[in-house]
Amino acid sequence: MLIVIAGAGSIGRSIARELLARGHQVTIADSSPEAMKVSSVPEANWILGDLFHSRDHGTGGGSASRCGRCVYRQRPG
Repeated sequence: MLIVIAGAGSIGRSIARELLARGHQVTIADSSPEAMKVSSVPEANWILGDLFHSRDHGTGGGSASRCGRCVYRQRPG
């Protein structure tokens, strides 16, 4: 299954490692360059951008609107 994780923090990376171990293809996206710790999950594809806003369309933005199923938790603020 192709899975996109919006959020490259410790929880997102942990989930990505588990999904990769189960044979899924994983992309991790985050809008913060500081969160992009590619070496922590090198098997994943990485996107720097906001998946929920079309302004980042060139980097995958707006992708969440095209998901078959989308589960997310939005940060307050």
